[in-house]
Amino acid sequence: MAREKGDDWEITLATEKKEYRADEDVLLILTLTNLADTSLELTFPSTQTHDFIVRDERGRTVWQWSAGRVFAQALTERTLVAGGRLKRDIAWDGRDNQGKPAKVGHYEAEGWFTAQGFDRRVGPVSFEIQ
Repeated sequence: MAREKGDDWEITLATEKKEYRADEDVLLILTLTNLADTSLELTFPSTQTHDFIVRDERGRTVWQWSAGRVFAQALTERTLVAGGRLKRDIAWDGRDNQGKPAKVGHYEAEGWFTAQGFDRRVGPVSFEIQ
C-alpha cells in the first residue's frame, strides 16, 4: 500500500493482491479519507474525479485509466463528512492503451484524485503479472 497524508486527510492506493494471472483483472483501490472533525469540501475541475497509471518495469506508461475518455468541463463539488471516505475501485483488464495484452512481468501503479488541493499522486504500488 502507498500512502500520502496531510493534516486532515489521507490518500491510499492499494492492489487486491501482489500477483495476478495474465487473464485476471488487476484491482486498483484509491481511497481519500477525511481525518478531520469537520467536513471536507472537494472541488473537481471536471467530472473526472480520479485517474490511474500503470507502468512497466522500464517505467513506460502501459495504461492510463483516463486515456480515450471524455469528461465534461464543469466544476463538480463533493462534501466528505468527518471520518468519511471517497473510494474508487478500478479493475484494469491487463490491456495497454492500444488494447494489447500486457506482457508477463513487474508493474507499478499510481493513482490520484483530481480535486483541487488533493491531486497528489500516490504510489507506486508494485504487482506482478504471471
